Amino acid sequence: MYSWIYTILCGLLLFNGLSLISRKVAVNFKYLGLFYILFAYQLFVTHFRVGGTMYLLPHFYKTGSLVGYLYGPIFYFFIIATVNGDFKLRLRDLVHFIPFSLHFLELLPFFLLSGEEKRILYSKDPQTYFMDVDWGYFSQRIHTIFKCILIITYSFVGYRLILPFLNNILNSDTTQSRMFGLFLKWSTRLLLVTSILILITYSLYWLFPLNFQLLGHYTFFASAVFGALFLMLFPEITGWRILSFAKETVIEESDDNNLKQLKKSDYLSTQIYEAFTKILEEHYTDPELDIGKMAQLLFMSERTLYRKLKEIFGNSPNEVLLDFRLKRAYGAIQLEPNKTLGKIIKENGFLTNSYFARCFKKSYGILPSDFQRECRINNSSNKN
Repeated sequence: MYSWIYTILCGLLLFNGLSLISRKVAVNFKYLGLFYILFAYQLFVTHFRVGGTMYLLPHFYKTGSLVGYLYGPIFYFFIIATVNGDFKLRLRDLVHFIPFSLHFLELLPFFLLSGEEKRILYSKDPQTYFMDVDWGYFSQRIHTIFKCILIITYSFVGYRLILPFLNNILNSDTTQSRMFGLFLKWSTRLLLVTSILILITYSLYWLFPLNFQLLGHYTFFASAVFGALFLMLFPEITGWRILSFAKETVIEESDDNNLKQLKKSDYLSTQIYEAFTKILEEHYTDPELDIGKMAQLLFMSERTLYRKLKEIFGNSPNEVLLDFRLKRAYGAIQLEPNKTLGKIIKENGFLTNSYFARCFKKSYGILPSDFQRECRINNSSNKN
């Protein structure tokens, strides 16, 4: 029974991981797929280790320890790629793999042993639980505590990054978006809780019986299985897009000059342009609308939004918003020149008349009051 459960869990995690990596999904789900594949591998190795049959696969011995050093960075990249749609690993991101590299170097002498030498080493105490085995120059317990600290740190920082966007996602009009929000919320919380549980039981191991120490590992695996089952039951969320993170070779033709100027290969910029334009049309009357609020509405970080809009429009988000409001106010004055200027200013999201007048004159070379007077005269002439 025990063996069958492990086999099913490994298969479930491996299937979901390979599916996410191979299918055309957002780049953040690619990282999640890698996360599940790593979990499946550790489950596989742990199954043989706890079962006392690692001598059948000597070259896999101790490799499961390495995998744990990748959980934190990979999950953190998943969160970052969710917030910043165009996230790609850069040279500076290699710093996240320093603990993994150091542990690999520590175990390198063991990995260079032959299969027979590894069997002899393992056969000395094949029934020992994996948390009591000597691991490199340090005990497995110390490595586990260190790995848990890394996972907790990465998960906590990632949760802080995603928190400003979670409420917007959870309150979305679409079921698909709300499902994605629930997945983000509970998968991150479960990873934190299980890592803290392992950290406590391993740090205070003399207070807990062995079975209770294992509970941390079981719940840790359960958190990954929860995520995999969630994606299997609700596969539609893996195609969920606030913005499209994929690249396309062709975009639809448009009469908008800005859209035509986008690179045809840059589908992400096209999607950002369309989403940002929609935000402007729906919220430009809100005087409190700024780059922070626009970034939240687009589920992006302010830094990414600023950089992408600078590439698309050549201006900052606030400059684009100001230009949009001025154009709307200009059109409103033309259309209804008898309407009070103060009302037009308020309807277009400006806080003060003086600021509006200064910006209007800078853009159109005339004060709004003078422009309104000209429009009234023109309207009267047309009627006559």
